[in-house]
Amino acid sequence: MSKLNEILGVEDGQEFEYKSRLVGCIKCKIINGMRYTFDGYCWVGCTDEYILTEMINHPERIEILPVRPKLTEKQITAIKGRIAEGWNWVAKDVSNNPWVVCFTEKPIENEYTFCSSNGEGDSLANKDIFDFVTYKDSPIYLPDLLKEVEE
Repeated sequence: MSKLNEILGVEDGQEFEYKSRLVGCIKCKIINGMRYTFDGYCWVGCTDEYILTEMINHPERIEILPVRPKLTEKQITAIKGRIAEGWNWVAKDVSNNPWVVCFTEKPIENEYTFCSSNGEGDSLANKDIFDFVTYKDSPIYLPDLLKEVEE
């Protein structure tokens, strides 16, 4: 682990967002002591010292991003099917039950569960297919998972 990883409190290669007062939210990662940002298409090496200084002085603005799961072909097919049916979001409540709920719109967190903002939700007991969904990482926007697969 590099000194920069230690200072910022992030693992090597771990993606995080930094909420900069100057430029807004930046998606970043550090690999072998080198800082990279995601420009929407690819990871680019950084040389902006102002942002680096801001990160070091305000580590409370760093938010670690959840690790994207490695999806199986079966999971990819199931996700594509849910999206085709109009279910773009999935979430799981805090309990240890096998149910994962799909939503057409981004759900709202309500104490220990998620609720639909428009009254539409569909429960799934596919714990094998959607085993990557946890309460901590919920809600998950399904099209984002497929972006990772297509890259």
